[in-house]
Amino acid sequence: ATTEFATGSPHNPRFGTVTNPHNPQRWTGGSSTGSGSALAARLMPFALGTDTGGSIRVPSCWCGTTGLKPSRERVSRQGVAPLSWTLDHVGPMARSAEDLLRLLPFMVEVGGAEISHQAQDALKNRSVEGLKIGIPTNWFTELVDERVITNWQAALRQLEALGCRIVRLPSLDVERFHTAGWIILQSELASLHAERLDRSELFDPGLLHRLRNGLGFSAREYGEALRHRAEALDHFLAAMQDIDLMVTPGLGGEAGHLDTLTVDVNGESHAFQSIISRNTMIFDETGLPALMLPTGRGRSGLPTGMQIVGRPGDDVLCLRLGRAFQVATQFHDIMPPGEGL
Repeated sequence: ATTEFATGSPHNPRFGTVTNPHNPQRWTGGSSTGSGSALAARLMPFALGTDTGGSIRVPSCWCGTTGLKPSRERVSRQGVAPLSWTLDHVGPMARSAEDLLRLLPFMVEVGGAEISHQAQDALKNRSVEGLKIGIPTNWFTELVDERVITNWQAALRQLEALGCRIVRLPSLDVERFHTAGWIILQSELASLHAERLDRSELFDPGLLHRLRNGLGFSAREYGEALRHRAEALDHFLAAMQDIDLMVTPGLGGEAGHLDTLTVDVNGESHAFQSIISRNTMIFDETGLPALMLPTGRGRSGLPTGMQIVGRPGDDVLCLRLGRAFQVATQFHDIMPPGEGL
Protein backbone atom coordinates (compact mmCIF):
# COMPACT_ATOMS: atom_id res chain seq x y z
CA ALA A 1 0.00 0.00 0.00
CA THR A 2 0.92 3.62 -0.45
CA THR A 3 -0.87 6.89 0.08
CA GLU A 4 -2.71 7.97 -3.08
CA PHE A 5 -0.19 9.14 -5.72
CA ALA A 6 2.34 9.13 -2.85
CA THR A 7 0.82 12.25 -1.30
CA GLY A 8 -2.67 11.43 -0.07
CA SER A 9 -4.04 11.21 3.45
CA PRO A 10 -3.35 8.40 5.97
CA HIS A 11 -6.94 7.17 5.54
CA ASN A 12 -6.88 5.85 1.98
CA PRO A 13 -10.51 5.84 0.79
CA ARG A 14 -9.99 2.87 -1.53
CA PHE A 15 -7.56 0.54 0.21
CA GLY A 16 -7.94 1.48 3.86
CA THR A 17 -5.50 2.73 6.46
CA VAL A 18 -2.10 1.12 6.95
CA THR A 19 -1.53 0.93 10.70
CA ASN A 20 1.71 0.82 12.62
CA PRO A 21 2.59 -2.74 13.76
CA HIS A 22 3.90 -1.32 17.05
CA ASN A 23 0.50 0.25 17.81
CA PRO A 24 -2.55 -0.01 15.50
CA GLN A 25 -3.82 3.36 16.72
CA ARG A 26 -0.77 5.04 15.21
CA TRP A 27 0.26 5.63 11.61
CA THR A 28 3.19 4.13 9.75
CA GLY A 29 4.01 7.45 8.16
CA GLY A 30 3.78 8.00 4.42
CA SER A 31 3.96 7.66 1.64
CA SER A 32 5.68 4.26 1.61
CA THR A 33 3.18 2.98 4.15
CA GLY A 34 3.05 -0.66 3.13
CA SER A 35 6.82 -0.94 2.88
CA GLY A 36 7.33 0.45 6.37
CA SER A 37 4.59 -1.60 7.99
CA ALA A 38 5.44 -4.90 6.28
CA LEU A 39 9.11 -4.60 7.18
CA ALA A 40 8.33 -3.83 10.81
CA ALA A 41 5.91 -6.77 10.96
CA ARG A 42 8.63 -9.05 9.52
CA LEU A 43 6.54 -9.96 6.47
CA MET A 44 9.53 -9.40 4.18
CA PRO A 45 13.26 -8.66 4.49
CA PHE A 46 13.32 -5.51 2.34
CA ALA A 47 11.13 -3.29 0.20
CA LEU A 48 11.20 -0.33 -2.15
CA GLY A 49 10.09 3.15 -1.21
CA THR A 50 9.86 6.55 -2.83
CA ASP A 51 10.94 9.75 -1.12
CA THR A 52 9.88 13.26 -2.18
CA GLY A 53 9.53 14.96 1.20
CA GLY A 54 10.62 12.09 3.44
CA SER A 55 8.49 9.14 2.33
CA ILE A 56 11.17 6.47 2.83
CA ARG A 57 12.57 7.94 6.03
CA VAL A 58 9.26 8.78 7.75
CA PRO A 59 7.91 5.20 7.83
CA SER A 60 11.42 3.93 8.63
CA CYS A 61 11.56 6.20 11.67
CA TRP A 62 8.04 5.51 12.92
CA CYS A 63 8.18 1.75 12.30
CA GLY A 64 11.70 1.16 13.61
CA THR A 65 13.16 0.02 10.28
CA THR A 66 16.15 1.35 8.32
CA GLY A 67 15.67 3.29 5.09
CA LEU A 68 17.97 5.08 2.65
CA LYS A 69 17.03 8.02 0.49
CA PRO A 70 19.92 7.76 -1.96
CA SER A 71 21.79 10.60 -3.61
CA ARG A 72 19.78 12.31 -6.32
CA GLU A 73 19.49 9.99 -9.37
CA ARG A 74 21.66 7.29 -7.73
CA VAL A 75 18.74 4.90 -8.26
CA SER A 76 16.80 5.26 -11.50
CA ARG A 77 13.24 6.62 -11.38
CA GLN A 78 12.39 5.13 -14.76
CA GLY A 79 8.97 3.49 -14.71
CA VAL A 80 7.95 5.13 -11.42
CA ALA A 81 4.86 7.33 -11.47
CA PRO A 82 6.08 10.84 -10.64
CA LEU A 83 4.92 13.08 -7.82
CA SER A 84 7.51 15.84 -8.22
CA TRP A 85 10.11 15.30 -10.94
CA THR A 86 12.43 17.76 -9.21
CA LEU A 87 12.35 16.08 -5.79
CA ASP A 88 11.46 12.38 -6.32
CA HIS A 89 13.90 9.67 -5.20
CA VAL A 90 13.64 5.86 -5.19
CA GLY A 91 15.42 3.85 -2.51
CA PRO A 92 15.58 0.70 -0.41
CA MET A 93 14.08 -0.01 3.00
CA ALA A 94 15.25 -2.93 5.15
CA ARG A 95 15.74 -4.04 8.74
CA SER A 96 19.36 -2.90 8.99
CA ALA A 97 22.08 -0.84 7.31
CA GLU A 98 23.94 -4.11 6.66
CA ASP A 99 21.02 -5.37 4.58
CA LEU A 100 20.98 -2.08 2.68
CA LEU A 101 24.71 -2.42 1.94
CA ARG A 102 23.93 -5.76 0.32
CA LEU A 103 20.96 -4.37 -1.63
CA LEU A 104 22.19 -1.03 -2.95
CA PRO A 105 24.72 -2.32 -5.53
CA PHE A 106 21.90 -4.19 -7.31
CA MET A 107 19.79 -1.03 -7.53
CA VAL A 108 22.40 1.34 -8.96
CA GLU A 109 22.24 1.90 -12.71
CA VAL A 110 25.43 3.94 -13.09
CA GLY A 111 28.60 3.26 -11.12
CA GLY A 112 27.45 -0.10 -9.83
CA ALA A 113 30.96 -1.59 -9.77
CA GLU A 114 32.27 1.25 -7.60
CA ILE A 115 29.29 1.05 -5.25
CA SER A 116 29.71 -2.71 -4.99
CA HIS A 117 33.38 -2.32 -4.09
CA GLN A 118 32.58 0.33 -1.48
CA ALA A 119 29.78 -1.77 -0.01
CA GLN A 120 31.94 -4.89 0.23
CA ASP A 121 34.64 -2.89 1.99
CA ALA A 122 32.08 -1.48 4.44
CA LEU A 123 30.80 -5.01 5.16
CA LYS A 124 34.29 -6.31 5.86
CA ASN A 125 35.63 -3.32 7.78
CA ARG A 126 33.49 -2.16 10.70
CA SER A 127 35.76 0.68 11.77
CA VAL A 128 34.48 4.25 11.59
CA GLU A 129 37.28 5.63 13.74
CA GLY A 130 38.32 9.11 12.76
CA LEU A 131 35.10 10.11 11.03
CA LYS A 132 34.15 13.70 11.79
CA ILE A 133 30.42 13.99 12.50
CA GLY A 134 28.63 17.34 12.34
CA ILE A 135 25.56 17.89 14.49
CA PRO A 136 22.98 20.67 13.98
CA THR A 137 22.37 23.36 16.57
CA ASN A 138 19.07 24.64 15.18
CA TRP A 139 16.02 23.65 13.09
CA PHE A 140 16.59 19.87 13.27
CA THR A 141 16.65 19.99 17.08
CA GLU A 142 13.67 22.35 17.39
CA LEU A 143 10.08 21.11 17.61
CA VAL A 144 11.49 17.74 18.71
CA ASP A 145 10.38 15.74 21.74
CA GLU A 146 12.87 15.60 24.61
CA ARG A 147 12.90 11.80 24.49
CA VAL A 148 13.85 11.88 20.80
CA ILE A 149 16.67 14.29 21.66
CA THR A 150 17.80 12.11 24.58
CA ASN A 151 17.98 9.03 22.34
CA TRP A 152 19.82 11.01 19.65
CA GLN A 153 22.35 12.28 22.17
CA ALA A 154 22.89 8.74 23.46
CA ALA A 155 23.48 7.64 19.86
CA LEU A 156 26.07 10.40 19.43
CA ARG A 157 27.88 9.18 22.54
CA GLN A 158 27.90 5.69 21.02
CA LEU A 159 29.41 7.09 17.83
CA GLU A 160 32.08 8.81 19.91
CA ALA A 161 32.80 5.49 21.61
CA LEU A 162 33.34 4.02 18.13
CA GLY A 163 36.02 6.62 17.47
CA CYS A 164 34.03 9.35 15.71
CA ARG A 165 34.63 13.01 16.47
CA ILE A 166 31.52 15.14 17.11
CA VAL A 167 31.54 18.73 15.85
CA ARG A 168 28.78 21.31 16.34
CA LEU A 169 27.70 22.90 13.08
CA PRO A 170 26.98 26.61 12.66
CA SER A 171 23.35 27.73 12.49
CA LEU A 172 21.70 26.43 9.32
CA ASP A 173 19.24 28.55 7.31
CA VAL A 174 16.67 25.82 6.64
CA GLU A 175 13.22 27.38 7.01
CA ARG A 176 13.07 29.23 3.68
CA PHE A 177 14.45 26.20 1.85
CA HIS A 178 11.89 23.95 3.55
CA THR A 179 9.10 26.28 2.43
CA ALA A 180 10.50 26.31 -1.11
CA GLY A 181 10.48 22.51 -1.16
CA TRP A 182 6.76 22.40 -0.48
CA ILE A 183 6.09 25.00 -3.19
CA ILE A 184 8.01 22.84 -5.68
CA LEU A 185 6.29 19.62 -4.64
CA GLN A 186 2.76 20.99 -4.75
CA SER A 187 3.31 22.97 -7.97
CA GLU A 188 4.64 19.93 -9.80
CA LEU A 189 1.87 17.74 -8.34
CA ALA A 190 -0.65 20.22 -9.74
CA SER A 191 0.95 20.22 -13.18
CA LEU A 192 0.68 16.43 -13.30
CA HIS A 193 -2.89 16.04 -12.05
CA ALA A 194 -4.75 19.30 -12.72
CA GLU A 195 -6.24 17.95 -15.94
CA ARG A 196 -8.19 15.43 -13.85
CA LEU A 197 -9.81 17.99 -11.57
CA ASP A 198 -13.09 17.47 -13.37
CA ARG A 199 -13.18 14.19 -11.43
CA SER A 200 -12.07 15.73 -8.15
CA GLU A 201 -14.70 13.80 -6.20
CA LEU A 202 -12.66 10.64 -6.87
CA PHE A 203 -9.47 12.04 -5.31
CA ASP A 204 -8.24 11.29 -1.81
CA PRO A 205 -9.03 14.42 0.27
CA GLY A 206 -5.40 14.85 1.33
CA LEU A 207 -4.18 14.69 -2.25
CA LEU A 208 -6.87 17.11 -3.39
CA HIS A 209 -5.85 19.62 -0.71
CA ARG A 210 -2.22 19.64 -1.87
CA LEU A 211 -3.25 19.70 -5.52
CA ARG A 212 -5.32 22.84 -4.97
CA ASN A 213 -2.46 24.40 -3.00
CA GLY A 214 -0.22 23.78 -6.00
CA LEU A 215 -2.65 25.47 -8.36
CA GLY A 216 -2.46 28.59 -6.20
CA PHE A 217 1.26 29.24 -6.70
CA SER A 218 2.40 31.60 -9.44
CA ALA A 219 5.11 30.89 -12.00
CA ARG A 220 7.28 33.43 -10.18
CA GLU A 221 6.87 31.63 -6.85
CA TYR A 222 7.73 28.30 -8.47
CA GLY A 223 10.79 29.79 -10.19
CA GLU A 224 12.03 31.37 -6.97
CA ALA A 225 11.57 28.06 -5.16
CA LEU A 226 13.75 26.34 -7.75
CA ARG A 227 16.40 29.02 -7.23
CA HIS A 228 16.26 28.43 -3.48
CA ARG A 229 16.83 24.73 -4.17
CA ALA A 230 20.21 25.48 -5.76
CA GLU A 231 21.08 27.82 -2.89
CA ALA A 232 20.16 25.11 -0.38
CA LEU A 233 22.67 22.67 -1.82
CA ASP A 234 25.43 25.29 -1.73
CA HIS A 235 24.46 26.17 1.85
CA PHE A 236 24.70 22.59 3.09
CA LEU A 237 27.86 21.75 1.18
CA ALA A 238 29.52 24.80 2.74
CA ALA A 239 28.35 23.75 6.22
CA MET A 240 29.65 20.21 5.66
CA GLN A 241 32.98 21.27 4.17
CA ASP A 242 35.07 20.17 7.16
CA ILE A 243 33.07 17.13 8.24
CA ASP A 244 32.46 13.66 6.82
CA LEU A 245 28.80 13.21 7.71
CA MET A 246 25.98 15.03 9.48
CA VAL A 247 23.76 13.30 12.06
CA THR A 248 20.39 14.80 12.99
CA PRO A 249 17.45 13.62 15.09
CA GLY A 250 14.85 11.76 13.04
CA LEU A 251 11.23 12.87 13.22
CA GLY A 252 10.24 15.17 16.08
CA GLY A 253 7.98 12.65 17.81
CA GLU A 254 6.81 9.06 17.84
CA ALA A 255 4.31 7.71 15.32
CA GLY A 256 1.33 10.03 14.88
CA HIS A 257 -2.22 9.37 16.07
CA LEU A 258 -4.59 8.19 13.35
CA ASP A 259 -7.73 9.54 15.01
CA THR A 260 -6.50 13.13 15.35
CA LEU A 261 -3.74 13.23 12.68
CA THR A 262 -1.40 14.73 15.26
CA VAL A 263 2.06 14.02 16.68
CA ASP A 264 2.90 14.44 20.37
CA VAL A 265 5.91 16.65 21.11
CA ASN A 266 6.63 17.29 24.79
CA GLY A 267 2.99 16.78 25.73
CA GLU A 268 1.58 19.02 22.99
CA SER A 269 -0.25 17.90 19.88
CA HIS A 270 1.02 19.10 16.51
CA ALA A 271 -0.50 18.55 13.07
CA PHE A 272 1.20 15.90 10.93
CA GLN A 273 2.20 18.50 8.35
CA SER A 274 4.28 20.50 10.85
CA ILE A 275 6.33 17.48 11.97
CA ILE A 276 6.54 14.78 9.32
CA SER A 277 8.76 16.44 6.70
CA ARG A 278 10.46 19.05 8.90
CA ASN A 279 13.77 17.16 9.21
CA THR A 280 13.60 15.31 5.89
CA MET A 281 12.34 17.54 3.05
CA ILE A 282 15.56 19.55 2.82
CA PHE A 283 17.52 16.48 1.71
CA ASP A 284 15.10 15.75 -1.12
CA GLU A 285 15.59 19.35 -2.15
CA THR A 286 19.40 19.18 -2.01
CA GLY A 287 19.63 15.57 -3.22
CA LEU A 288 22.00 14.60 -0.41
CA PRO A 289 21.94 10.94 0.69
CA ALA A 290 20.12 10.43 4.01
CA LEU A 291 19.77 7.26 6.07
CA MET A 292 17.10 6.86 8.78
CA LEU A 293 17.63 4.26 11.50
CA PRO A 294 16.21 3.54 14.97
CA THR A 295 17.67 4.90 18.22
CA GLY A 296 15.36 3.33 20.81
CA ARG A 297 11.90 3.99 22.20
CA GLY A 298 10.06 7.20 22.98
CA ARG A 299 7.71 8.18 25.80
CA SER A 300 4.98 5.75 24.75
CA GLY A 301 7.32 2.92 23.80
CA LEU A 302 7.31 3.51 20.04
CA PRO A 303 10.45 3.78 17.87
CA THR A 304 12.50 6.96 17.56
CA GLY A 305 15.18 7.57 14.98
CA MET A 306 18.20 9.49 13.79
CA GLN A 307 19.28 10.56 10.31
CA ILE A 308 22.77 10.22 8.81
CA VAL A 309 23.41 12.62 5.93
CA GLY A 310 26.33 12.68 3.49
CA ARG A 311 27.59 14.66 0.53
CA PRO A 312 26.40 13.72 -2.98
CA GLY A 313 27.56 10.18 -3.74
CA ASP A 314 28.42 9.29 -0.14
CA ASP A 315 25.56 6.79 0.20
CA VAL A 316 27.85 3.95 1.28
CA LEU A 317 29.58 6.14 3.85
CA CYS A 318 26.17 6.83 5.43
CA LEU A 319 25.50 3.09 5.48
CA ARG A 320 28.97 2.35 6.89
CA LEU A 321 28.31 4.59 9.88
CA GLY A 322 24.79 3.21 10.27
CA ARG A 323 26.07 -0.36 10.25
CA ALA A 324 28.76 0.41 12.83
CA PHE A 325 26.11 1.92 15.10
CA GLN A 326 23.81 -1.05 14.66
CA VAL A 327 26.60 -3.57 15.33
CA ALA A 328 27.12 -1.82 18.68
CA THR A 329 23.40 -1.53 19.52
CA GLN A 330 20.23 -3.61 19.14
CA PHE A 331 17.59 -0.97 18.44
CA HIS A 332 17.06 -2.28 14.90
CA ASP A 333 16.19 -5.70 16.34
CA ILE A 334 13.21 -4.41 18.36
CA MET A 335 10.08 -6.07 17.01
CA PRO A 336 6.41 -5.12 17.34
CA PRO A 337 4.49 -6.88 20.11
CA GLY A 338 3.64 -10.48 19.28
CA GLU A 339 5.75 -10.58 16.11
CA GLY A 340 8.18 -13.40 15.42
CA LEU A 341 10.80 -14.08 12.79
